Order: sequence, then structure tokens, then C-alpha cells
Amino acid sequence: MSMVVDKVKAAFVSAFGVDPEKFSVEMMPEDVQGWDSLGHLTLVTALQEQFGLEFEVNEVMDMDSVKKIVSICESKTAAA
Repeated sequence: MSMVVDKVKAAFVSAFGVDPEKFSVEMMPEDVQGWDSLGHLTLVTALQEQFGLEFEVNEVMDMDSVKKIVSICESKTAAA
């Protein structure tokens, strides 16, 4: 797993208590208990803490799957 995926996983564990052994980049909101609109804000906060980055509103709105979150975080860290 890449460093970005590891940090995304840590954010999911922090935000939702996801079992690290069951975490997958294939996960969607319906696969994660609590990943609703309020949970999404908790997740974004956890991602910002993990990466030390701020996300634009359009990036937050695009975070509709783990795969997309990883992609956004990879592009943000590459640009930083």
C-alpha cells in the first residue's frame, strides 16, 4: 500500500472506527457505517489532519468513494 492509502486508511479508522483489516480502496459510502453528510465532514477533518492539507469545496464534494479520495489526496500531495 502507498503512503497516501495508509493515511487515508488512518483517516477512516479515526473518523468511523473502520477495522483496518477490512479497509479497502473499493469502499463506497454505503459500505461504511456513519459515512453520511455529517460523517463526511468528520472524514474530511481527519484527512486534513493526516495530510496537513486543506481541501477545496469542489474536492470535498468529489470525495464519493475511497478510490476518489485517494486520487484527490495523491494529486494534492504531489502538488504540495
